[in-house]
Amino acid sequence: MTVFFDCRFIRPGHMDGITRYSEELFSALSRIRPITALVANQEQLEQLPEGSNFLLVNDPTSIRELTLAGRLNRAGATVVFSPMQTTSGLGRRYKLISTVHDLIYYRRRKPPIFLPWPVRIIWRMYHLSFWPQRLLLRQSDALVTVSKSSKVDIERARLWPTSKPLRIASPAIDTKVFSASHDAPIATRAPKTLLYAGSYMPYKGVETIVEALKELPDYELHLVSPAIDDIQRRLLRIAGEAGARVKFLGGLDDADYAQVLRQATAFVSASIDEGFGIPLIEAMACGTPVVCSDIPVFREVAGEAAEFFEPSSASALAESVRRLTSQRLIELRAEGITRASKFNWDASARVISNLIDDLSAKA
Repeated sequence: MTVFFDCRFIRPGHMDGITRYSEELFSALSRIRPITALVANQEQLEQLPEGSNFLLVNDPTSIRELTLAGRLNRAGATVVFSPMQTTSGLGRRYKLISTVHDLIYYRRRKPPIFLPWPVRIIWRMYHLSFWPQRLLLRQSDALVTVSKSSKVDIERARLWPTSKPLRIASPAIDTKVFSASHDAPIATRAPKTLLYAGSYMPYKGVETIVEALKELPDYELHLVSPAIDDIQRRLLRIAGEAGARVKFLGGLDDADYAQVLRQATAFVSASIDEGFGIPLIEAMACGTPVVCSDIPVFREVAGEAAEFFEPSSASALAESVRRLTSQRLIELRAEGITRASKFNWDASARVISNLIDDLSAKA
């Protein structure tokens, strides 16, 4: 059996969701069975475990994508797994597993800025209706998504036929990096800090967090992700007199980020729309209490290990933070560590591996 894993969506130097999902899932799956990486350049290969088998093919945004299946047919592909839904299967003679992470872009149609502008135009048009995705997914034999919430969205949109397999392979974290310390109990640390990590897209609700800071005079807000000058000025205008307590950390590597997490009073997320919640798991694994918007996927990820608030309400967010008494902080720390341990890459890789076996048995 020859299994290919499409690693062409890895963006070296940009640890975004699809990059982390591709790298970690490939590494975990390679510990279970022999797989070959599809890469478009040497930089992507360098992100994978040393000695990984690979096949150099076209960039996924190239017109040559239409010829990819022919190339993989000649390479003897039995099953191809893609962490996206755009890997071409035109003319394939192998089984294809695609991934739909979430349906956010149907509700928030701003395309990723790193895409070339012609692709961004196509992207926006593609997400005006569900029918292009339904048509695209017809080429796949099985579908993977990352959460029960996304699975429900996919089923409601009727993107995937019930006669074909639909599995959940959730993201996880690097437990060697994100782990709790044995420092002094969190309730005794000073100053009080709220930590946010993520993009500044409108649906992320960073403005709500900044608004809430006005009602939390004892707290600082530390923003981990790099923010361009325009974003910084806008958030500081919203903060007003609380602006002196807004700290832009400018981006950190995973090790430094984990250390900052462990020192924070709480991690906060005010997203109104997500497909999953990796930052919540990172915080919980570090023993940092989570305060997050009450949306279905955050309930799914955090369970009882978080304080929830009404989305888009700065006052509700502030009230949730004020509920973080010394005892509550200690409770959330313990509950979060336990909750985070339920997510791991090996378990998700086994889901994919079993799906590969199921499909190959039907070939």
